[in-house]
Amino acid sequence: MKLVRIFLVLCLSLMLLGSGIAFAARGDREALDFGYVNAASTQSDETMISGPTYVYGATVFANAANSFVLLYDSATAPAGTGKEVKVEVGEATQYGTRRYDFDPPIKFDAGVYADVTSGSVVLEYR
Repeated sequence: MKLVRIFLVLCLSLMLLGSGIAFAARGDREALDFGYVNAASTQSDETMISGPTYVYGATVFANAANSFVLLYDSATAPAGTGKEVKVEVGEATQYGTRRYDFDPPIKFDAGVYADVTSGSVVLEYR
């Protein structure tokens, strides 16, 4: 009789442990990364991030119609150097806001230089 009780307790324990693993969702594991994204903002042409990074998102705030931001893979001003624009983000409506999510994130090898026209931008990076 005692052996049967031990067996039942062991089976019940294994069932509860197995159900906990079975019901774990993707979001449960991602909670460990919460708060690990940095942010940088600017409303003028400047270096936003001075080293290698991954950009996860960008938010553009428009001060005028057709505001846009050119993001270069560069830690310095790219004018006249032949460097190409890596990403262009923008908002067409004056005083509007547009959010861009990059999934997968965009890799910048040298840093991020922003060329801002009529607005401001916030970048989320790691």
